[in-house]
Amino acid sequence: MGISLGASNLWIESDSTTALAWIHGKENVPWSVFKSLRKIQQGLQMLTCWKATHIYREGNTPADLAAAYQSSRGETNLNPSHI
Repeated sequence: MGISLGASNLWIESDSTTALAWIHGKENVPWSVFKSLRKIQQGLQMLTCWKATHIYREGNTPADLAAAYQSSRGETNLNPSHI
């Protein structure tokens, strides 16, 4: 999304230490998310500068609420059109 908005620098915050390890290449990635992660990594290569850091769930309330809302709808979209 940041790239499509013209960003050249991006800071990703996640409460998932596993997802961060995947992005940084520190853990093996399961096949179920490999394709999505590859798209993320290709997008990051287009940026001038990026970093991905951990944030505690309590500090990530807006994203947590959005995820809870989406899961309550009973549908999942792992590849939104804007990514």
